[in-house]
Amino acid sequence: MPPPKVTTHRRLKGLLKRKRIGGLRGLYLHYCYRLGVFPKKKNLSPARLHFLLREDLAKLDNIISEAKLLARCHIDTGEQLSAFQEQVQVELTKLTGERTALRKTLRRANEEEKPALKASIFVLSQRITKLRKELTQCDNIAQRSGTMTEKLQTIKKEHAKQAHKQQKKGRDFLV
Repeated sequence: MPPPKVTTHRRLKGLLKRKRIGGLRGLYLHYCYRLGVFPKKKNLSPARLHFLLREDLAKLDNIISEAKLLARCHIDTGEQLSAFQEQVQVELTKLTGERTALRKTLRRANEEEKPALKASIFVLSQRITKLRKELTQCDNIAQRSGTMTEKLQTIKKEHAKQAHKQQKKGRDFLV
């Protein structure tokens, strides 16, 4: 029988700072929050979403995968996105060339070498598919980030107008 586990509680002194996430990564995380991907208290129904956000519910899987790419690769700015895109393009070109060379040697290979060559071609093809998907996601991020910013600003302005109307209505009632 194993000995019972002993837990100790420790108090931390000082301020615990939350790191604010900005740039494209922060934009995508905020947008996902507004869409209800990870709500604070309860699940949001699509009827309660702003009409500008309802359009993007159909593209929710793509938006989530793009947000994961931004978080995984630590991409915060447009320059970092374009640098990552160039890096992926270079690697894609290199792997495509390797696969082409392997396919040429496969044609000339004997029966004993063919299974190993086919396996390496298969691995390269999977990697190429993943890189092409990342490249497509980078293009989508570049296009979608501008519209996301505009939509969020529009929603913020409308909420501010509604709050102002509510305040004004409350003051009129008190007078």
